[in-house]
Amino acid sequence: MTEINEVVRISCECCGFQQDCTKPYILEVMESHSGKWVCGLCSEAIKENLAKLPPRSAIKEAFNSHKEFCNTYNSTIRLNPNLSLTNTMKDIAKRVLESRNSPKNPTE
Repeated sequence: MTEINEVVRISCECCGFQQDCTKPYILEVMESHSGKWVCGLCSEAIKENLAKLPPRSAIKEAFNSHKEFCNTYNSTIRLNPNLSLTNTMKDIAKRVLESRNSPKNPTE
């Protein structure tokens, strides 16, 4: 007979974080996230994404959006923090320039 409270190591399907959890907890999380296991931090981010998406959007869309963010983070910031800072500064400068060039009053 398998122990119900047996602890299993599982990886988040978004960010890859590994966590030790009981099987009932893993099943509960997977049930509420369309069969995907996500860590607590990613779960909260997915909830925020759901709140921002149109009402008909499914949790899968929120999951995919957050997973894309995690993949981008893992492939840029973690690999080369200096390049990430450079790209962020470039994006800020671009937004400032665009805001200066856009009309202040939409009726103009």
